[in-house]
Amino acid sequence: MRNDYSEYLQKSRQVYYNRLLIIVAAFLILSINNLYAQCPANFNFNYNNLSYWTINLQLYNGATVPNTNVTTFNAPPASIQSLQSYLDQSGGQNAVQIFANTGSSQSTDPIAPTIKTVPNINGYQYDYAVKLGNTTTGRLVRKISYLINVPTGVTAYNVTYAYALVLQDPGHAWDAQPRFTATVRDPEKPAGQDTIKCASVSYFVPASAADKAAQGFFLTSSGAYAKDWSEASLDIAGWSGKTIIIEFESDDCSAGGHYGYAYFAIRNDGCGAGSVTGNSIICGNNGTYLYSTPPILGASYNWTLPSGWTGTSTTNAITVTPSSNGGYITVTPTKSCGSVQTRSLNVTVATSVPAAPGTISGPASICNNSSNLTYTVNRVSNASSYAWTIPPGWTIVNGGTDTTVTVNATTSGGSISVVAKNGCGSSNPSASTLSIINSPASVGGTTTGGTSVCAGTNVSLSSSGYTGTIQSWQNSTDGGLTWNDIAATSTSYTANNPTTSALYRIKVQNGSCPPAYSTPTTLSVNAPPAIMFNPTSVGACTGGTVNFSVTATGAGLSYQWQRSTDGNNWVNITGSGTPADGITYSNYTTNQLTLANVPIGANNYQYRCVVSGTCSPQAISTAATISISGASATISTQPTGITLCQGSTTTLSMSAVGSNLTYQWYTNTNNANTGGTAISGATQKDITFSASSSGTTYYYCVATSTCGANSVTAATNAVPVVVNTSNTVSVSFSANPGNTICANTPVTFTANPINGGTSPSFVWTKNNVVVGTSAATYIDSSLNNADVIGLTLNSNVSCAIGNPASAAPAIITVNPLPAVANITGPNTVQKGNTITLNNSTNGGTWSSSNNSIATVNSSGLVTGVAEGNVTITYTYNNGTCTNSSSLNITVTEVPPSALSYTTPNVYTVGSTISSLNPTYSGGIVTDFGISPALPAGLSFNSTTGVISGTPTAISAATNYTITATNSGGSTTAIVNITVNDVAPSGLSYTTPNVYTVGTAITPLTPSVSGGAVTSYSISGTLPAGLNFNTTTGVISGTPTAISAATNYTITATNSGGSTTAIVNITVNDVAPSGLSYTTPNVYTVGTAITPLTPSV
Repeated sequence: MRNDYSEYLQKSRQVYYNRLLIIVAAFLILSINNLYAQCPANFNFNYNNLSYWTINLQLYNGATVPNTNVTTFNAPPASIQSLQSYLDQSGGQNAVQIFANTGSSQSTDPIAPTIKTVPNINGYQYDYAVKLGNTTTGRLVRKISYLINVPTGVTAYNVTYAYALVLQDPGHAWDAQPRFTATVRDPEKPAGQDTIKCASVSYFVPASAADKAAQGFFLTSSGAYAKDWSEASLDIAGWSGKTIIIEFESDDCSAGGHYGYAYFAIRNDGCGAGSVTGNSIICGNNGTYLYSTPPILGASYNWTLPSGWTGTSTTNAITVTPSSNGGYITVTPTKSCGSVQTRSLNVTVATSVPAAPGTISGPASICNNSSNLTYTVNRVSNASSYAWTIPPGWTIVNGGTDTTVTVNATTSGGSISVVAKNGCGSSNPSASTLSIINSPASVGGTTTGGTSVCAGTNVSLSSSGYTGTIQSWQNSTDGGLTWNDIAATSTSYTANNPTTSALYRIKVQNGSCPPAYSTPTTLSVNAPPAIMFNPTSVGACTGGTVNFSVTATGAGLSYQWQRSTDGNNWVNITGSGTPADGITYSNYTTNQLTLANVPIGANNYQYRCVVSGTCSPQAISTAATISISGASATISTQPTGITLCQGSTTTLSMSAVGSNLTYQWYTNTNNANTGGTAISGATQKDITFSASSSGTTYYYCVATSTCGANSVTAATNAVPVVVNTSNTVSVSFSANPGNTICANTPVTFTANPINGGTSPSFVWTKNNVVVGTSAATYIDSSLNNADVIGLTLNSNVSCAIGNPASAAPAIITVNPLPAVANITGPNTVQKGNTITLNNSTNGGTWSSSNNSIATVNSSGLVTGVAEGNVTITYTYNNGTCTNSSSLNITVTEVPPSALSYTTPNVYTVGSTISSLNPTYSGGIVTDFGISPALPAGLSFNSTTGVISGTPTAISAATNYTITATNSGGSTTAIVNITVNDVAPSGLSYTTPNVYTVGTAITPLTPSVSGGAVTSYSISGTLPAGLNFNTTTGVISGTPTAISAATNYTITATNSGGSTTAIVNITVNDVAPSGLSYTTPNVYTVGTAITPLTPSV
């Protein structure tokens, strides 16, 4: 038994941690705000190996009884693998084998050669397919399964698988015939109740020829029956946040003498809302085209086509005749295995073949017999597919219909080429020459040593059989999708303490040959046991039989059930009567324990399971209790009402506790859990059904407990299931002023959506090129004749059909404008004057863009009114469209004249001048200019022409040319301006001055006020020996001659004037000194003396 799923989520997140790092789905927000998901890792075998898939080989006991497990490969949680095939338990053939798409060279089944090993169904090319089983007989079962963790919150998670069968017909009973089944299961449900029937198929060869034909079987030459490729589609978004298991199984007959095998493939289209397959690029309206969508069991289909296309169908395929308009093809199934989702494809109408692809990328020089050589080209616009041509003898390993091809070479070179294709044909080829190097190719050899270990165990790996030099070791943790280099180049490598499963290989290069890679080995790092689903408590009647089950993950699992009477002390169950408590035990070392003949004394016994594995520690489940009593039933979990779209599939769930419970679901027209109508076959605690009719219906479930003759019932609440009617989405649009316009006319296109929802999104196209997004209007001012305007609506209305919707396109008719000659004549007129304009196109009218600047009469006579620019237009209408010719006219002012100023003008530094104002005649001056620049301190107003200010520096008399300008012309005037300094004043010297001949005088320095003196002069000649400095006015020197007192007049001068001072100067002789005579003297009377002469 299983508990609620919340516990599983908690446990499984730990178990699947490494895997989830790889496969966690990315959520995509589409234009209509629906949330979709990406497919999990290697779900469609795009790793080209068996990563994440579990393989079970069993013995077939028949369709109605359990099969006996023989071998399990890559047990859950399944991890990465390098293998592309897995051998059967006997016979040496592959139980599982992967085939890759190889384009036109695709292999076929050896018994039914019309069946290709990888299908193309209604134009959709699958990438990989798996062959399940072979022609070996012996009651063999080959089953392969995948656990899908459906992302939380997705509103669409579409899975599409295809299958083809080869089954012998021994004529056994149906449950013993060779058989193929594809089963989608909900592991939360009890065994036998877990199949999602709307997504599951089962085939055996029926007895009647009519049934064989109805199911698509045909007889092969070997006597076996075959069924060519078919598809099934389901949407598992309703299991959001849960784990879903998808299984494919092929069985021999149960008697063991006849074989059965099958192929299956899974679409690689993103696990979104489903898809429409067909040419997305077609050529004009040439011929018919087939479009299809993966089928849903029991559904019919509502197709909508772009405007002008024709074609009708209620199946999953439609043949259409297109028009020249592109747009969306949409299809909505009437029911779904899950939520109803509209599927769409945007089709572009091309008018020519694609351009030739560009340069081919890939090795040009190849060694002998090189393998897995990849060549690519960039995608080409308007190409829907590609076709590669390779040298003779070479083989395509993968690809060939898209931009990439992988090939194996021989010993001969040649040319590789590719063309791009669409419905119009093929482009010219792009080609490259490939040459062979006469050298052995690099050979990767084989890597060995991979094993299964517990985390932390060192593992030694080795390589052999290679040709060349080891460049590096590599490992991959995503199944070989990407590889990481390891810095090791020896033949062996030790993986130290690995914690993650990985593939290991070597990269080998021989000389200049392209590198090769060894066959990888898988190192699986096992997790210890972990409980996914714990056993749940049950009720039973005395003497009844009950089961407890546990689901665990891990490698090498073994199980030991234990019993406790008090919840504390536990004993192992080791035999049918051990422990001896009156209960008959069986399967106590498997994942499901069976208790039979339970006595009343076993009431409230508890049971748990100890799970051991290759790695430690053990995992111990939670305990479950058995309640033994009479009849009892209690609702423990109520169902929840739901609102969904018509045609969707939904599940209502409830749970109850009690003994020997049975269930019956009812519908009711009102909110009551009595008086309803029993639903045939709805006898489980969950009910899954398709909402075929709109409206509200109430559902409830009655749980009945029966023990002996006693029974009791318990009913859930009645819950509403509201089924909304589907809303057909459509859109049209209007054009203003219309679809027929004159050239250069702007047109506003406005969308008119029906059922667009609360936030519709619009995509506008012009000739199939997107020109506007989101807005409901689009304005175009550059339309050409025959332009096609298209519109697509993405609606967010609930239960939408035909979404996105394409409007009928508008084909624009653009009438040419009539020819109008150019206007001739002058383009300038003076205010108050006139000019005449002419146009040789007769019948037009003249107009002015601004009559306040210039007017024009019917004869083209233009009169200037005011200064400015104006456009004069000549307009002509031919009865359909209007065209015009224009000329820009400049209206100028009357030129200024007789400009004058007061002149000449003499100013003094520091004294503010009286402003010099101009006078002039003529029109208003718009600008004044002056040359050269005015003296410092004076300014010139270029608007008014006024000169003003206070001069701050001396300036000699200068002529200044002033120019007055307006749009009509200019005039000039000369102004002479002189700026003088401030006149000196207060000149003084020390005076009077008396000097002595021969004695140097103290220089006489002037004192003066006012402006700076530029020169000094003196009136009168200074006494001999004295000097006068005319620059500084200083008197200095040494007088050499006596000079009577004399007044000298000194003048200090600058540009502003002069001032004078009187200086009196006297020069005296040196005073006598040292006078002496001969003394004393004695003379005699009468005697003449010798004259006494003085000495001085």
